[in-house]
Amino acid sequence: MKRLLSIAIFFIIAEVTIGQAVYEPVINNPIYELLDELAALKVITINSAVKPYSRAFIANKLTQALENAQKLNKRQLDEVRFYLKDYSFEAGLSNNLINGMQDAGYRMQDTGYRMQDTGYRMQDTVSAARNAASCILHLASFNINPLSFRLNTAPFKLSVSPWLGTRFMLNENGSFTEVSAGGEAYGYLAKHIGYYFNGKYVHQSESLVNPVMLTMEEGKSWNYNSDGSVYNTEWRGGLSVGWNWGDFGIYKDRPIWGNANHGSNIMSGHAPSFPYIQLHLKPAKWIEFYSMTGFLQSNVVDSSRSSFTPGQEQIKFRKKYFSANFFTVTPWKGLDISLGNSIFWSDVFRVGYLIPFNLYKSLDETLRGSNGFISNINTNDDGHLFVDISSRNIKHLNLYLGLWIDELQVARFFKTNQHNLLSWKIGFSLYDLPVKNLSLTVEGITTRPGTYEEYVPAHLYANDDYSFGNYLRGDAWEIYVSLDYRPIRGMKISASYNLAQRGGFVYMKDDFVTYPLSQNLIFNQTTIGVNATYIITTNVQVNVAYTYNQHAGDVRFVPGIMGGNTNSLSVGVCLGF
Repeated sequence: MKRLLSIAIFFIIAEVTIGQAVYEPVINNPIYELLDELAALKVITINSAVKPYSRAFIANKLTQALENAQKLNKRQLDEVRFYLKDYSFEAGLSNNLINGMQDAGYRMQDTGYRMQDTGYRMQDTVSAARNAASCILHLASFNINPLSFRLNTAPFKLSVSPWLGTRFMLNENGSFTEVSAGGEAYGYLAKHIGYYFNGKYVHQSESLVNPVMLTMEEGKSWNYNSDGSVYNTEWRGGLSVGWNWGDFGIYKDRPIWGNANHGSNIMSGHAPSFPYIQLHLKPAKWIEFYSMTGFLQSNVVDSSRSSFTPGQEQIKFRKKYFSANFFTVTPWKGLDISLGNSIFWSDVFRVGYLIPFNLYKSLDETLRGSNGFISNINTNDDGHLFVDISSRNIKHLNLYLGLWIDELQVARFFKTNQHNLLSWKIGFSLYDLPVKNLSLTVEGITTRPGTYEEYVPAHLYANDDYSFGNYLRGDAWEIYVSLDYRPIRGMKISASYNLAQRGGFVYMKDDFVTYPLSQNLIFNQTTIGVNATYIITTNVQVNVAYTYNQHAGDVRFVPGIMGGNTNSLSVGVCLGF
């Protein structure tokens, strides 16, 4: 016990270069698109299998890009300089030396506000207070880009900014309005600790997403008003400690595992945020490791802990947990091969699943013991395997593949009428060919019937009934094509095409081993869209979009505003992402 305590204290107080994980939101955040573009052009190198990225990581990658300015065109260089105005707050927080990071060059001593230069003398308390106050005023600032208040002192750093937004949509079915408000704060304590937290209130005139709907919208746990409108308040945050080859923290966020531009099939971030602990290690340039254990909402009633006395009902739900890990190996520069596995279980917290380097299914068999299967009753926890491959070896091109394995039997590969429970995603993004500032993305996904489903409802690959994996869930396929043009700094004009279908497979009724893919369609949707976005400051953007949507099938799978054939015009403005 004393040895473990000593190790913990070492990680907390050691004076080393830190990689604090102050995470940057992913959805609608253009910085991720810029980093993908720079990596495909071989300006920087990134492992994009796990998101979100930390702000210190982003700051160092932007600095690397600036050091390779000769490889950038005018628009790309303007973008890098534009975003560095925001991420210069991470000055001197070199994220990971093993990853080849460089010092951002924005040292506190270069600001000219050295405490020893203020004339501070212990014997003159009045002068000391006056000079200290003057120093703080110099180090505190209100910024336009990004719109924020910042306190840049040693050892404490703090940034506070508001979140405001509105979205309006009009089509043949009526109108839709969304209003959001909130704020975020993040910062650093010395060179050791990073922290962040944000809260966002969202009100929609009708729900654009729920656990049944097949939509790319972020999942939310709604409260319902009598007029049909909904509202939700979501809090995200984290506290982490780091060292020069890793970090450890506790978070409530939406992690994304797997390369994708239109929703990962491994861990998509579609489910509402949840609390988790995470260990991140990068002991060498060629390997990176993530391990997490999360605490989820099962929505499965635990009758043994619930009270059904009339007028005094107290409903308790079964406790739900999951653990997962992800190894990324880089055999040569530009090629990242990631392997991982996960386990979902309920009721009793199993300490063994906290072991980071774990083959969870094997451990599950050990924990079940020799009587794991009694009278054909399934008593095991539910494990999964996944693979992600990303190649940027050809300049301008990023190729990626994701495989999520629910159940695999080799014998089924040799039988034409049987299949394994797999979800495949394959795609590519092409940048600056044949036209500068033009990019093309093509993605396809196929998910076999029965995939993402479970015999035990409390073990479902989901949080609050929202799928952890692809938003279409099992027995579905999709193709997505997007053409993006960025003529100047901050502006993106996109045209996209999306065809998605889902079959009528019913778990526990149909035979998932032999059921054909997408038979008896219950969801068939074609979407064509044109979208224009402009980034005014690093955290303010405006958006105008036209979308043609053709939907056939069960009306539960789409919002009421998007049912049938519609031509939708939408506008939006947001401060913060």
